[in-house]
Amino acid sequence: MLCIIQARSNSKRFKNKVLHLIYGIPIIQHIVNRIKQSKKMTKLIVSSSSKKSDDNLISYLKKNRIKFFRGDLENVAMRLYETAKANKAKSFVRISGDSPLIDPKLLDKAIKISLKEK
Repeated sequence: MLCIIQARSNSKRFKNKVLHLIYGIPIIQHIVNRIKQSKKMTKLIVSSSSKKSDDNLISYLKKNRIKFFRGDLENVAMRLYETAKANKAKSFVRISGDSPLIDPKLLDKAIKISLKEK
């Protein structure tokens, strides 16, 4: 199952939130590390915007060899669709880029139910 982390840096209330450090590690890395613990996720990609405001995030992702896709900032649904299409995914799980406490076991349960129910 493809996991798409929806992340951007231009929040009005907390700019660059995804790169904010918690115990010396950026929030986006905490999310990636937790998703990698999932047994059902086969591929992970961060979906961000093509705007200059996300260049620092993309630099971090490149440096840490985390796959990414850049698309429209405003049309999030289209960005997710294009991310999934570019990765030839028939389905995917979307994780918010500000969810560092995502539970990999809960993800696996949700995927199992989804695949069972189709």
